Amino acid sequence: MTSSTIIPADARARATSPSPFLRVAMLLAVLMLPCQARSLRAQMTAGRTAVLTDSTSSSARTRDLDVLSIGLEYVPSPGLGSFFEQYAMLGGRVNSLDPFIMPTATFRLASHGPVRIVLTGSYAYGSFTDVFGLRDTSETAGGTASLVEQFDAIAVPLMGGIEYTPVAAQFSSYVGAVGGLSVNNVTWTTNVREQTFALFYRPMTNLKGLGLGPAFRIYAGIDLRFDGYFSEGSPFRGIFLEGSYLALPVRRNYFAAVRLGGKGLPTVPSEDGATMNLGGLTLTLGLNLQFVRR
Repeated sequence: MTSSTIIPADARARATSPSPFLRVAMLLAVLMLPCQARSLRAQMTAGRTAVLTDSTSSSARTRDLDVLSIGLEYVPSPGLGSFFEQYAMLGGRVNSLDPFIMPTATFRLASHGPVRIVLTGSYAYGSFTDVFGLRDTSETAGGTASLVEQFDAIAVPLMGGIEYTPVAAQFSSYVGAVGGLSVNNVTWTTNVREQTFALFYRPMTNLKGLGLGPAFRIYAGIDLRFDGYFSEGSPFRGIFLEGSYLALPVRRNYFAAVRLGGKGLPTVPSEDGATMNLGGLTLTLGLNLQFVRR
């Protein structure tokens, strides 16, 4: 015979009904459902916004923008070429042009992928002043002459070429080569301040006038972009730093006048023509502006 235990009805009711703690927890859960739903919707919206923002920023970073670079190019040692070798035969003491800084403007036009089409122009001004004396060794008295040489050369090179950027990033390096023509103007005068021997003579104007010559530049640089350079509507891209070799030869008949009209000179140049390079190794620092072609 199986024994059984009879549970009172009120005990069964107490066993099947939730405890007061559980009731409170269930009530709080029900009350928090709308808040949780709103939070979930906000998180989903923020996630979609973040994805869109990242996508937009990435697109803006990687899309091709036309760039205008405005800089100052420092030329520390201009004046290479055959000019100063011939100039020394006239008694000159200077063997190079004075260092100078020239303004530059470069358009870097987006083309295909990492390659840009480059158009650039600059304004170069090189000069020197030389003061020296000459002694006439052909006379017994030994006359002397004091001379002041003033040389000024201006060149405006206009060049075009290509530029290659291997990796597109906020800080990226690039290399390029450009070539073209240079319009130049040279003025070289000689002022004889004192002379004590009669047979000495130097023309006052050795050379003056316009000319045309080639121009070539190879360079490597770093494009340092601002943090917000990809922001829509911002024209400021960043700064750039370039090192280059600039070939800016100015070939003229510098010594034709002195060879033809000079008198009493100890030695004279062997030929009329010579070349002077207004360029050389250079360093450029500047600002990059960016534009979107519509």
